[in-house]
Amino acid sequence: MKKKNRSFQLIFFVSILLLFFSGNIIAQDTTSLEKNPPDQDTTIVSRSTIAVENNASKNDTTIKLEDSALVQKKAFRPDTTIVSNNTNIVEKNLYKHDSTIVGNNAFTRDTIVNNDAKSVIKDPVTSHLKAINNGYYTTYPDEFILRIYLKNKFGPFTISSSNKEDLNYKSNSKLGAGAGFTYKALTLNLAYGFNFLNPEDGKGKTKGLDLQIHLYPKKWAIDLIGAFLKGYYLDPKDYNGLHLNNYYLRPDLSRNIVGLAIYRVANGNKFSYRAAFNQKDWQTRSAGSLLFGGETYYGVVKSDSSLVPLNAGPDYLQAGINNINSFSIGPGIGYAYTLVLGNHFFITGSAIASINLNISQEENGTSINSVTKILPGADYKAAIGYNSNTWSFTAAFLGDALYAGSAISKKEYFLPTGNVNFVIAKKFGTTRK
Repeated sequence: MKKKNRSFQLIFFVSILLLFFSGNIIAQDTTSLEKNPPDQDTTIVSRSTIAVENNASKNDTTIKLEDSALVQKKAFRPDTTIVSNNTNIVEKNLYKHDSTIVGNNAFTRDTIVNNDAKSVIKDPVTSHLKAINNGYYTTYPDEFILRIYLKNKFGPFTISSSNKEDLNYKSNSKLGAGAGFTYKALTLNLAYGFNFLNPEDGKGKTKGLDLQIHLYPKKWAIDLIGAFLKGYYLDPKDYNGLHLNNYYLRPDLSRNIVGLAIYRVANGNKFSYRAAFNQKDWQTRSAGSLLFGGETYYGVVKSDSSLVPLNAGPDYLQAGINNINSFSIGPGIGYAYTLVLGNHFFITGSAIASINLNISQEENGTSINSVTKILPGADYKAAIGYNSNTWSFTAAFLGDALYAGSAISKKEYFLPTGNVNFVIAKKFGTTRK
């Protein structure tokens, strides 16, 4: 009986050894390898690993870890190779097919801030963080992004009559060619309106500074405007009651606007403005976000003589006005969405409607009329293009619809501002395709 027991124990012990070594598991001081641990063709070489669990390793997976604090919750998929020392935390579906991680001190709570990230890639030589994909978009925190672009800004000014006629003053803004770069939080772009891009067209000249800055932190969209333009014209093709044969030039007319709009991107973990408008990210999965926040603007429109020409129709009640001051402030809400096609092509649309308290003054040289109204406002953005780990091609349109009240007319003054641009950008230093 004792011999049978010894034989049974020997057979059981040998079976356990065969089962263990058939999986190629070599471990020292490992606290646990549990819950459907590694399958066939899996190699684990580990020292002082606290836990490797929850279906952690599958076929053809190689894991070589030392002093790992935690490897858990379906962390690894087929054909994944992990070679890392002193890994603090690797968890919650972080890696997918064909991912490779090579580095020392590769993963810490400082670099992995979101669960369910699909990939975190480290440069094996410099150990700089190259790319982070959270399942919806990839961001490149340490990459240098170089761009060239064409840009045309606009800043018209419209006076509406009591009928259907409009005096739509337009700025003769130059088409600019420029270059710029983004590195970490710094973005710098410089453009110039070359003469060969802007032949003489009889529309006069628009001078001044037109500064439009658009910032996109992860969960915010910030627009800064500082537009100081002088020199406008009326187009003879417009229906304005003037019956013009040529462009009507107003070199004395100036339009100055400063403003700030700040909106919260509620779903910033899935939707990225940066992917569409400054090439910092790559949106790989369709997503949208609710937007909410507020804006404020101050504007001045003035000229040496009446803003309404003397030969304009009698329906322009604003005749004689040569100076307008306007201040607006109010909340807004909207929505933005990016549709991703084939992982690389995208269409982005964003619209915000605001309700603003507006205080305006109109001057005609002898008197000042003031009015306070509740007026609408809008912020709109659109982009279409191609994005990848290395190249980006984007055509974008960004604008703001601003209004100023009138004390003598039921029609408001309209002062939109914005720009249209085409951008080609290249990311330098990325390694993942």
